[in-house]
Amino acid sequence: MTATNQASLPAVSSGTLQLWLRADAGVVTNVAGLVSQWQDQSGHNHNAAQTNAILQPALVSAPGLSSAPVVRFNGKQDNVSGSFLKGAGIVDVPNAMTAFTVYNAFSIANYQNLLWGIGLPGTTGGLRGPMIGSTDLHFTFWADDYCTSFVIPINTYRIRADILNTNLDTLQMYDITPTNADDYPFAVSGVASLGNGLYVGGLDPTLPNVGTGLNFDGDIAEVLCYAGYLSDTDRLAITSYLLQKYFQGPDLVNNNFNYQWQFDGTDIANATNATLTLTSVQAAKAGGYQVIVTSNYGSVTSTVAVLTVTLATPQIVTGGVGFGFRTNHFGFNIAGGAGQTVCVDFSTNLTSWTSLFTNALNTTPIYFFDPASTNSQRRFYRARYQ
Repeated sequence: MTATNQASLPAVSSGTLQLWLRADAGVVTNVAGLVSQWQDQSGHNHNAAQTNAILQPALVSAPGLSSAPVVRFNGKQDNVSGSFLKGAGIVDVPNAMTAFTVYNAFSIANYQNLLWGIGLPGTTGGLRGPMIGSTDLHFTFWADDYCTSFVIPINTYRIRADILNTNLDTLQMYDITPTNADDYPFAVSGVASLGNGLYVGGLDPTLPNVGTGLNFDGDIAEVLCYAGYLSDTDRLAITSYLLQKYFQGPDLVNNNFNYQWQFDGTDIANATNATLTLTSVQAAKAGGYQVIVTSNYGSVTSTVAVLTVTLATPQIVTGGVGFGFRTNHFGFNIAGGAGQTVCVDFSTNLTSWTSLFTNALNTTPIYFFDPASTNSQRRFYRARYQ
């Protein structure tokens, strides 16, 4: 049994991927590197586009991410030249939502900065979007906004996770770096159904009741949006994927995870490696095995692996000098698993059986003899584990 790290986007069981924008795939540019379309990799075709060259962001390499590609937005909130991308259709997240964004803010001077959003801006509760508001980690439902006290450091690539529960009354915002993760929970209200719309890097200022594009000044490397409230296991798996892909964080590169294997819910002494090796497996080791993996970002418990131990039948050795009649008895050697307890039964009709012998196989084979064997015309023997 081995606990392994995810090297690519892991599958999750507690949500459905609805939007996946990644700067290393599906970005359409002109010769100058300006982005006309960012193609959704989730399979739902929620593509974000910009036909106006003045408003197009740029695809660049980010030295702070080992030259990984990022989409760079200019943050101009003049409603004339601020870059942003937009898409039509509904991103199908009717209630619970879990989202991840890899980004870097160059400036937080603007009062509000929208990284991306889904839904219809200008409608109360009708937009969902991670933001930087008043320099802080912030999330908007349009008119109902929630702001933490955490000031976003500029010129630093980082991950944020935003999780809305099924009842639409609890929001969690996470700020994540390779060495730390902070969680900011909020009770929320007024969350409405989502309409058509996808916006990346800012809003379309020509929409009714929008006023300003809330344009973001910085880079976006990847956006993942799931329908559903991801379990801790799934959330940490996605976080690990992003850390490994963009930051090669110490937890992942140096395999600085802590492991504790359990048997039937109880810690196994000294079983603290990524791999659990079992030797001389006997029936007593059958049961449920799981591993608890802990890092700076929390802990997850694996699903239970059930080990079934099937013991081979002990063998009556019919060859060699031990098998057959000796003076006043019949006997034979029995071979089997060391440490197992073996029983020998006899019968005269192959229907009714009587136990004759019970002994542990401390050495194998062991010798059995029946002193009463000469008193019967026929006797049948069988060997079995107790």
